[in-house]
Amino acid sequence: MLLKNAYRVDKLRLGVGNNFMKNLIFFITCFIFINTCISQSFTNIDKLLKSEKKYYFGDYVINLIQYKRLGTEQEDNPHYCTSDIYILHNDTLVDNIIFKDIEPLGWYFGVFLPKTQELKDHFLMFKFGDYDCRTLIIDSKGKIHNIGGGDYSLYKNQYIISRYHQDSITNLNIFDIVKNRIIFSINKTGELGNLYLYNSDLYFQWKEYERISDRKWETHELYFKIDLNLGSTELIPPSKNIFNQNNIYKIDFSNIDLSYDNCCQ
Repeated sequence: MLLKNAYRVDKLRLGVGNNFMKNLIFFITCFIFINTCISQSFTNIDKLLKSEKKYYFGDYVINLIQYKRLGTEQEDNPHYCTSDIYILHNDTLVDNIIFKDIEPLGWYFGVFLPKTQELKDHFLMFKFGDYDCRTLIIDSKGKIHNIGGGDYSLYKNQYIISRYHQDSITNLNIFDIVKNRIIFSINKTGELGNLYLYNSDLYFQWKEYERISDRKWETHELYFKIDLNLGSTELIPPSKNIFNQNNIYKIDFSNIDLSYDNCCQ
């Protein structure tokens, strides 16, 4: 009987010892893991250049935070740049948009602003990089409208025309600042020619390419009039009165302030 009790006590002690060792190993492992994560986090932060700007728009504060990768080591995210935009009203978040890992593809990269904010009830920002330029329109309620295109023009003080072309894809958007929505959009394979302004109406030429054989392509040129009321296009015959150099409607990057470094507004 005594031997059995002694065996039970030894077994209990052994179990307690095993549990103690297991817990000790677990806590040591956790400590090493957490310490490594903290060390890596600080190392990652040390390799990033942070820029933060605040812009005041009516009752809103627009907070732009960007992190730019320093040096040539790009093993961590972001590889090059990340841009965060927060819209705040009385310290309450209204809207936000985050571009996590912008690559320097296509031209500049990061978020930029126009040289002057032309609109009273809208605030404009532009994201470049990734072969995906975006026009960011913040309305009077603090909502961010994210539309395709990097260059822009303001038409009749009511329409923001934004355009971007990369490889064989063309992106053209017309945003109505009264209705706060896109009323016309093209995002397809093809080539957009110039926009033309004639008798206060907008027109454009469109080129589509059809593969006839491995070495032969056929070009189709189409001419359109934009109906801003219906948000549609009307196919029209080519006209020398409309489609000439004197009627070209200018849309470019000249209104955007590109004097800042990439990803460092």
